[in-house]
Amino acid sequence: MPEPDAELASGPVWLADTIEPWMHALPVRPAGERAPATAAEVRQLARRWLRLLVLLLEERPRLELVTRALADVRELLDLAVVTTDGPDDGQAAITTLLGPLRHVKPAPRVDDLAVLRGEMLSVLTALADLGLDERAEAIATGRGDAL
Repeated sequence: MPEPDAELASGPVWLADTIEPWMHALPVRPAGERAPATAAEVRQLARRWLRLLVLLLEERPRLELVTRALADVRELLDLAVVTTDGPDDGQAAITTLLGPLRHVKPAPRVDDLAVLRGEMLSVLTALADLGLDERAEAIATGRGDAL
């Protein structure tokens, strides 16, 4: 992104001559369509999802840690978009893993945690469908970084 032409109290300002060439250089995507999840995003999702599950599996889950971990995973909810050309296995796995998190309150109560734990355990097998091993090999051999 180019440097702003001016700085106001409300934030940076770019003149059309400065920002338009940069905007035209961006890849074109139809409005509302998300680029495929990158391998880094998928690994981040797996780590955050597993961290939340581990916290939920504790004998007495610590609510403040679970709430923070839940917020971290929820940041990635937009990875579970439904594509118009049909989801592939990796996209379906992402959608499955994030499904139980869609209806959980941002600040869950202790009794909500048992339900969430059960729902997450029921979709745990979808983690294998993310293909983390194949992604790591594809990146190492330079074959790509997307789903």
